[in-house]
Amino acid sequence: MASVISLNNANPIVMVNPVKERALDVRELSDVDIGAWSSLLAAAFDRAPADMASLLAWMRAGWGLVAYGVWDGDVLAAQYSCLRARLASDEFPQPIPIGMSVNMATHPDYRGRGLIKHAAAPVYEALKAAGVVAGVGFSNAAGVKVDRHSKGYGYQVVGQLRPFIIAPTLRHKPSPDFHLTQQLPPLAGLNMTTSGLQFDVTPHEITHRFGRHPFRTYQYGLWQDGDDVKGVVVFQHTRLFGRPAVSLLTAYSHDLDGLLSRWLAALPSGTPIHILTTPKSRVRDSLSRLRFCVTLPWQKSPYYLTVKLLSNQTSPTLMDFDQWECMGGHIL
Repeated sequence: MASVISLNNANPIVMVNPVKERALDVRELSDVDIGAWSSLLAAAFDRAPADMASLLAWMRAGWGLVAYGVWDGDVLAAQYSCLRARLASDEFPQPIPIGMSVNMATHPDYRGRGLIKHAAAPVYEALKAAGVVAGVGFSNAAGVKVDRHSKGYGYQVVGQLRPFIIAPTLRHKPSPDFHLTQQLPPLAGLNMTTSGLQFDVTPHEITHRFGRHPFRTYQYGLWQDGDDVKGVVVFQHTRLFGRPAVSLLTAYSHDLDGLLSRWLAALPSGTPIHILTTPKSRVRDSLSRLRFCVTLPWQKSPYYLTVKLLSNQTSPTLMDFDQWECMGGHIL
C-alpha cells in the first residue's frame, strides 16, 4: 500500500508503506513536541527520555536548534536537526555561519523508508534562507554509509579523524599557576589563538558546551593568572590497552605549549594520552613537541568529518581536509 508525505503544503511525496495507508506530515519541531521528540531520540539512541529532553534543552539554549520531524499521526517517526554554529579561518574576513548536523534519528518501526531526507530538506531550506552556507557533521561508520549512498542527503565525507597516542607523562614539578578540577569556572580573560579552518567559539560557548552538559562529566586543567584564565584543557579519564589513561578532548590558549606542558606535569606519572584530531592540529603538534606521539593504525569507533555545501559561493576550503583543525571534543 502507499502513503503520502505532505511537506510544508508542497506536492505530496508518495512512499511505500507496507502497514497501512496514512498521510505523513513534515513540520518544524518546537517546545510543544518535546515529549515525542525526546521519546524518539531515546528509542533511536537507547537512552532515557528524560536524558534526551535535557539534551534538547541544552542544545536549544546553547546554539539554537533548527529541526523538522516526520509525523505519522501522533507518532514522531523521524527527525533531523542542526545547531547554528560558525567557522573561522584566516581566509574569511569574518566567521561564516554553518549548520552542524546532530542526532538524526528514525524510530526503529519506520526505518528503511527514506524518511530522513524528507526531514532534512526543510531544515536546510530554513538554514539557506538565514544565510547559512554549509552543513557540517561528524559521522560514525553507520552514518557514513548514509552519506555515501544517499544522493538526496547531500553530505560528502571530507576525511577521517585520526587517533594518536602521546607517550606516558613523566614526573615533573607541577606549576603553581595550574590546577586540575572537576568544575569549569567562567573563562574570564581567555585569549585563544586561531589558525586553519576551525569552529569559532567564545569562552561562554566553551563553558556551556562542557560545563553544562546535562549528563556527561568532564575534567579540566586551568592555567590562571589571578581571576583570568590563560588556558583551559578539557579531558576525560579512560582506559587504554587495559591501563588508566586520559582522553584529551580540546584545549584553548594563546600559548598551547605553555598550557599543555603544565597539564602534562599535573597528570599522574605514567599516564598515556589519547587524542582524536584532523591532520592539521595545533594541539597535536604542540603535544608532539613535548612528548613522543604515535598514530594508532586502527580505531574501534571511527569518526568522519562530513560537509554539505549550500551555496555555489561557499569556499572550496571546506572540502579540503588538510585545512581543517578540530578535535574529538567537537563531536557532540
